Amino acid sequence: ASAIDTLRVSTPAGNVPLNLFVDRVPAPRVSQIERLDGKRVYYVRGNAKEQGAGAAIVQDVRDWVDQAGIGSDVEVRFEGADEDTQEANEFFRSAALAALFMMAVILLWEFNNFWQVILTLSAVIISTSGVLVGIQLVLPYVSILMIGTGIVALAGIVVNNNI
Repeated sequence: ASAIDTLRVSTPAGNVPLNLFVDRVPAPRVSQIERLDGKRVYYVRGNAKEQGAGAAIVQDVRDWVDQAGIGSDVEVRFEGADEDTQEANEFFRSAALAALFMMAVILLWEFNNFWQVILTLSAVIISTSGVLVGIQLVLPYVSILMIGTGIVALAGIVVNNNI
């Protein structure tokens, strides 16, 4: 028996063994406390059993976290492939706006007419939205990198055909 098993607690009824109040259950202890920016962190890592869209699996986990009732003092952050996907989304969003602006400047320089520039760029936007709808209907999983590259090529073709 350990020293804890023989410990007695003083109560109004006299000294009582601690095991009347406490159930001791053996469990692994934390051998290392990890901190990030001064906050205690736990890393939960996992791999999917089946091949599939990582974004769908992450969304399932996000839904579970929302329903789990985790306290507001706990921050849940997804890293790895999900973080890379978010960065790629932000990059392609800003790159698309920059590309549209550069196309507008070049077309305005070439046409000297705002109406033709607006007409040409609207064709780019409409064709891009058509591609995105088609991809969502046909493909179960899409790569942001593939979509971004395809849309840049599509924009070049649409602008060339509209000139």
